[in-house]
Amino acid sequence: MRFLTTLILASTLYACGSGSEQVLKSGFINKSGEVIFETNFEYVGDFHEGFAVAVRAEKRGYLDKSGELAIEPQFEIAGEFCDGAAWAVVMGKRGYIDMEGRIFIEPEYDFVESFRENMARVMKKGEKWGYVDRGGRQVVPPTFDNCGDFYDGLAMAKDSGKFGFIYKNGDFAIDPTYDRVGHFSEGLASVKVGDKFGFIDKLDSMIIEPKFDAAEEFQNGLALVQMGIKFGYVGKSGSIEIAVIYDNAETFSEGLARVVEGDKVSYIDKEGNPAFAFDYEFGSNFSQGLAWVVLDGKYGFIDQSGELVIPLMFKQAGRFHENRAKVQFYDADLAITGAE
Repeated sequence: MRFLTTLILASTLYACGSGSEQVLKSGFINKSGEVIFETNFEYVGDFHEGFAVAVRAEKRGYLDKSGELAIEPQFEIAGEFCDGAAWAVVMGKRGYIDMEGRIFIEPEYDFVESFRENMARVMKKGEKWGYVDRGGRQVVPPTFDNCGDFYDGLAMAKDSGKFGFIYKNGDFAIDPTYDRVGHFSEGLASVKVGDKFGFIDKLDSMIIEPKFDAAEEFQNGLALVQMGIKFGYVGKSGSIEIAVIYDNAETFSEGLARVVEGDKVSYIDKEGNPAFAFDYEFGSNFSQGLAWVVLDGKYGFIDQSGELVIPLMFKQAGRFHENRAKVQFYDADLAITGAE
C-alpha cells in the first residue's frame, strides 16, 4: 500500500562528466539546502534523538548532528534511538545502550524492538514475546505469540491466533477476538473481522463497521482505506470523506497526502483538492514542512505550497529528520546550481 524509497549512502561511487572523473559524495543538508557535513561511512541512517546509525568496517556506531562520531562503531547491528535508548547486538545477542554507548540492559535476547512509552518488547528463541522496562526488568512475562509497541497506553497482542490490546501490566484491555489489528491513533484502531477492516475505540466499541479491504491509522482526522483495488479516505464518522478513486495513496502527513491516479502523482488536502500543481516525476511525504521531488534524475525539495525551495541538484535524497536530510551529490552539480 505504501511507497518505499531506499536511500543508500556511499562515498566511493564515480561518474564521468565533462571529460573528468567525479566523485559521488554523501552527506546531510539543512533546510536551506546547504551541505552541513559529508560522510565517508558505508551507511548512515536518519537522525533520531540527535543520533544517526553509522557503519564502518561492518560495525555500527552513531554520529551526532555535527557529523562527529558520538559512539564508536563497535556493534554488530544497532537500531535507532527512541526514548533515550537504542538496541544493539553484541556477540549475536541483543540488548540496549544509552546515549553514551553504554550497555544498560545486557544482550541476552534474540529479538528486540525499540523502546516506546518506556516499554520494549523482547524475545528469546524458544520463548514468546514479553516486555522489559528501562531498568531491564521483565515487567510482562514472555506470554504472547506476537505484540506491538505501546500507543496511548495500549499495545496490540496476539494470543491463540487472535489479536487484542493489552495494558502495560500485560492484562488484556480488549480481548483477543480479531483477525488483525493496527495501533490506536486519534482514539481509534483498525481491526480485521473475517476479510474486512473496521475501527474500534478503546472501549472495544465498533465505531466504523468492517467494510474495507485494508485500513491504515487515523492522521489529521482521516484514515487511508482500500476498497477493491482503489484507495480513498474515511472520516471518524465512517463516511467516505475523499473518494475511493486512487491507484495508490499514503496516509496524511502534515495536512497533505500523496496520491497516484494512473501515472499522475499529486498531493491533496483534507478536502481532497489538489494542493498545488505537481510538475515532477515523483515525490515523498512531507516531513518538517518539506518533501523531496525528482525530475530527470535530480532531486530537490518543495514546500507545502509546491514551491521548489531547494533546487534539483542531488543525485539522491531522503526525507528531513531533525532538520537534516541525507543526500548524494557531485560537487560540480552544487557549483553549477550556485552559479545560476
